[in-house]
Amino acid sequence: MKKIALLFLLLSACTTVEDKKINTILSMSNPKSQVALQGKTSEEIRQIMGNPAFIRKENPHESWVFKAPDCAFFVFFDENGMATFTEAKGSCDKNAAKQQMSAKKKELL
Repeated sequence: MKKIALLFLLLSACTTVEDKKINTILSMSNPKSQVALQGKTSEEIRQIMGNPAFIRKENPHESWVFKAPDCAFFVFFDENGMATFTEAKGSCDKNAAKQQMSAKKKELL
């Protein structure tokens, strides 16, 4: 019984952290919010967004991809390591993401 309670507690903690990251990605995918990321360093972006799901390096440029339900958010860095362009693909809709996350949590339990 204790093992089940501990497992449930760990799953709850993981999903809370994941929910926060997804919420941040969806919030930053708004065109008005995207402007705030331009000119930031990769470390500043990491502090705001967390770790990207994927990093693509094409010297001297780099692009990062952050993923949320039905949303891929791209950050492109120039040769100086500064964010110069951002783009969101997918609906990036918070309500749709909440529904997908809720369904996923039910599957885990």
